[in-house]
Amino acid sequence: MGLFDRFKRKPYDLDTLAGIEAIPVPAREEPNLDPVYYRLQRKATEHKKNGRLDLAIACLRKSNALSDYEARPPLLEKDYLRLVKYIESSGDKDLAEQERKKIYDRHPDFLDKRISNKKRVRETLDKCKSYGEDLVYITTKKSCPLCSPYNHKTFSISGKSKKHPKLPAKIVNEGGFCPNCIIGISISFDGIK
Repeated sequence: MGLFDRFKRKPYDLDTLAGIEAIPVPAREEPNLDPVYYRLQRKATEHKKNGRLDLAIACLRKSNALSDYEARPPLLEKDYLRLVKYIESSGDKDLAEQERKKIYDRHPDFLDKRISNKKRVRETLDKCKSYGEDLVYITTKKSCPLCSPYNHKTFSISGKSKKHPKLPAKIVNEGGFCPNCIIGISISFDGIK
């Protein structure tokens, strides 16, 4: 039974601290976690508007914990950092900084996008190998002076193409050129746009 099923059968009280804290964070082995974290994010906004910052912070803390349960956390960096902003607005700067550190310790890829880029690059190169394809298409942030020269370009993995340059080793080995850019990579089939 997934968390969402339990949530439907036993509605948790999102209007009290005890109710929010009672929402279980399942064991890693438990399948089918449903997106209760989004409901908690919305409820946090409602609590903040109603002047219940303690409940808003509890909702965001639980939402982050549930998102961390997922193999690929669905919340974005800005979603995680809402907790820090809410704590800062309560006046507790030290606690806010501790939470920020915990978030970045758990998600180092928020500070350096090359970490997650490297994984995606490796997965795409493995797919290329299994399909017998040598070309990849790269997208990057067009405003970045380091990454923009590679934006919307096709590269050869092996470097044997006469038409396309070799995929830069920095993309393959390090996940890109700068810590702030997400690199998109996909298989490119020659002659197909």
